[in-house]
Amino acid sequence: MTAISTDIGYWVFAGLAAFWIMIPAYVPNSAAALFGGGTPIDLGRT
Repeated sequence: MTAISTDIGYWVFAGLAAFWIMIPAYVPNSAAALFGGGTPIDLGRT
């Protein structure tokens, strides 16, 4: 076995793990863009 793994299963798992870790960043940002504003956090008082 070499220092760099060429096993495809390793890379698939690594890619899925990276995506799983980034889901909390992807979901709120895309949801805000898809569903629009709604009620402001400060309820429009400013």
